[in-house]
Amino acid sequence: MITFFGVLYFHQLLHHIPCSVIIRLQYRQLSCNAVYSNQINIVTVVELGDICTGFTKARQKSILGDDEYGGRISRSVSQMEHDEQNGMDPADIGRYIAGIVEKKKPAVVYVAGAQYKFLSLLCKLLPAAARGKIVGKIYG
Repeated sequence: MITFFGVLYFHQLLHHIPCSVIIRLQYRQLSCNAVYSNQINIVTVVELGDICTGFTKARQKSILGDDEYGGRISRSVSQMEHDEQNGMDPADIGRYIAGIVEKKKPAVVYVAGAQYKFLSLLCKLLPAAARGKIVGKIYG
């Protein structure tokens, strides 16, 4: 399996193909040659955004090196904490995933939450340099 996933990672980097697509294709190929070829094997990725859990308060932070970066580490962590505290309800995420599991033919990738669906669309449309600048403004 290590070689299998190593090959997947290589192809993902080389061809800019989402890993979820590669895993699904490889898994289907393997399952067709398996003894139980009549089973339906699906690989689906659920991309979650920020979820409001107790993790944020339990996080142990270290701002070691913050001075060298002009305070960017503490500002970035503060922004992430804000996003997490205002994130989606875990029960809503659970219902969302349960709905996906019950589907007969689930899609390859699902994005949870309207805000994150929009951001996912932007990531597909914008060039990498533009995405980098946006992330830099949010967390920099």
